[in-house]
Amino acid sequence: MEHDFSLQDIVSMAMENEEKGHRFYSHMSLKVKNQATRDIFHKLALEEIEHKKSFQKLLGMELSGQKEDALDGATKKYLKAIILADVFPEIDESRGGGNDCDTPLWALGIGIQAEKNSILVYQEMYNKIQFQPARDLFSKLLEEEKMHLVELREQVEELSK
Repeated sequence: MEHDFSLQDIVSMAMENEEKGHRFYSHMSLKVKNQATRDIFHKLALEEIEHKKSFQKLLGMELSGQKEDALDGATKKYLKAIILADVFPEIDESRGGGNDCDTPLWALGIGIQAEKNSILVYQEMYNKIQFQPARDLFSKLLEEEKMHLVELREQVEELSK
């Protein structure tokens, strides 16, 4: 029998993804040589932690009683597929935290895909749930993730000149 995804489950998985993003962006901010790219990765790493804190606050609220926020089976499967796509690679600290493909353009591409995935999840959650504090959070995060996407894309264009 398939696990029935709740709002709490989705928020917990989103928190975990924000933590993975923080680790990835932190690692890349130390690794890349281009200062503008470093600055973007450093900023994103800090913002991922803020997003995680926002989710922690949301989890501190009574989400389990939000019956009106029950997600239908198709929505749950869709969100699970996006969240579990695991865009951020694990940083292998035993190898100095390196990855065979960790060039600035590769890392920017990973970031772009991760931000797109976050936008998809947060938009779906915003559209489907009725719990106002959660809607407010997803609205705020949507705007921030869109800005992250623009920043990353602009840096790709800058490095590609």
